[in-house]
Amino acid sequence: MRLHEIDERLFDGIREIVDVTHEQVTLRRHLRAPEHVAYRRAALADPAEVLADGVLVLALAGPNPPGHTPPSALAPLLGRLAPGARLLLLLGWPVATLPHHRLLEPLGPASCQVLAATPLDGTAIRGVHAALVVERVTSVAPPRPYLRPEGPPLGEPADGTAALLRMANEYVLGDLVTRPARRRLAELDDRVAALTRDLAERDARLRESERALAEVRARLSAVESSSPLALGRLLLDRPRLAGREASAGLRRMLGRRRSRQ
Repeated sequence: MRLHEIDERLFDGIREIVDVTHEQVTLRRHLRAPEHVAYRRAALADPAEVLADGVLVLALAGPNPPGHTPPSALAPLLGRLAPGARLLLLLGWPVATLPHHRLLEPLGPASCQVLAATPLDGTAIRGVHAALVVERVTSVAPPRPYLRPEGPPLGEPADGTAALLRMANEYVLGDLVTRPARRRLAELDDRVAALTRDLAERDARLRESERALAEVRARLSAVESSSPLALGRLLLDRPRLAGREASAGLRRMLGRRRSRQ
């Protein structure tokens, strides 16, 4: 999925994009924002500026500074968001190793809710693996339809708002993390079924090989106990036997053979 496709409502009500990514990071061309939406760069740490309603902040969090912002540095930025302002947070961690608990910590205290979490495996942005759409809210917004049916807001601001926001954010982030695992599990189930079929076929071939080996061993045992082979061994062991001794040995072997019969 491309960056501009993460949420069809991303730019609803947005008048300005404020890019707080590192100066060496260039993401503007990937946004494909509407023409009426202004764009400007700003410093990540600027406590004097309040990011008002109608502003979409663009940030990149990840494990590799200075291009990536560490999760601990997001708290001041989130605190500057006015109600209604949004944050498009790009993530530099692979989804399978996403430290979502570190991302959750600054969201609840700042009254910020994750509205959408989208993997970006097919994006053209190198090193960006997922995107979060975060909004400063005054009440807990209902989850998006792909998570649960449309319904009324989950609650109003109260003493438990931060806890409600944490639960809602953790639900969205947890779903983001488990989606690839569920897809991988389905692939592994198919692979296990194929391996089980292969194993059954190999077991059948092994049983057939063991039966053929038993037949060969039986035939070999019969050959090893035969009189011609015994006579040949006698002659090889004593090649200079006199004729009388050889005849006597042959008679003894024939006698033993008749007695067995």
